[in-house]
Amino acid sequence: MRPHGQSQPLMYLDFDGTLHPKCCLWGATGPYLEPAGGHKLFEHSRLLETILGEYPAIRLVLHSLWVEKLGVNGALARLPATLRRRVVGTTLEAPAPRQPLIQLSHAERILLDVERRKPSGWLALQSDREGWPESAMVHLLKTDPEQGIAPVLVQASLHSRLLNISLPSR
Repeated sequence: MRPHGQSQPLMYLDFDGTLHPKCCLWGATGPYLEPAGGHKLFEHSRLLETILGEYPAIRLVLHSLWVEKLGVNGALARLPATLRRRVVGTTLEAPAPRQPLIQLSHAERILLDVERRKPSGWLALQSDREGWPESAMVHLLKTDPEQGIAPVLVQASLHSRLLNISLPSR
């Protein structure tokens, strides 16, 4: 069976450090941010929605701890409807490799998912470079761990990268 998103431009989306600060904590009542920081969970989701509005072909694959903690539906429920409609899957749904997917780094899971989905172009949006091989760095857009996609330079780079992966191959 062909995986969703195959031959389409994909963006791998991490929530923490992208849509809100990376320092998201998990308590008995669920996820939260330290109130002293003045940030809110998913504070940049509308910004991402606006940016992606210019690139209708881009589909999303979730690669977030939120999927592990809340399940796909729980994670999807946190996103605006227009972003939810773009989601074609998660990096946790691939057939089991030698070790459980949950034990792999985000980079390893994304690279396995890219092999499986074979997108026409792809970009990973996350706040760290941990585990990324040099050969795949061209596909990584590192966000600000505190400000996520809010900084103007991150937004400019995101636009450029999305334009690049959404253009038909020549």
